[in-house]
Amino acid sequence: MQHKKDIVVLITGGAAGIGRAAALQFAQGGARVVVTGRREAPLQALAAEHPGISYVVADAGKAEDAPRTIAAVIERHGRLDVLVNNAGAGAILPLADAEAVQIRDIFEVNVIGPSLLARAALPHLEAAQGLILNLSSTFGHKAGALL
Repeated sequence: MQHKKDIVVLITGGAAGIGRAAALQFAQGGARVVVTGRREAPLQALAAEHPGISYVVADAGKAEDAPRTIAAVIERHGRLDVLVNNAGAGAILPLADAEAVQIRDIFEVNVIGPSLLARAALPHLEAAQGLILNLSSTFGHKAGALL
């Protein structure tokens, strides 16, 4: 991977929270950053804060958005050095009350989506000797009573 100032970073769930903070830090360090999210308005607002940040409207839980997102990054910047799988989903309800569709939605965003995005990004990351950062909430490390 090249020096931080020369890298291209893709951050899912980049419009708020940890993703937003990471996008700003990378961009302030000289990286070219692409953030994703489902809602365009917060993505536009973040991109307006720094010229090194652009965005792609995409849903981390939709399989078809993974290759489209990587293609947009490569078309825009010619390479990808870092993939940050930051988008996450959950539900605040007891597991006993959870329906199959809620559990499926959580898995699509937290497991399937990042896996498909990493698969689509892999040739570009290998070429750049890049890396993948997978972020998780505490529920990803320790089970709780809630879904």
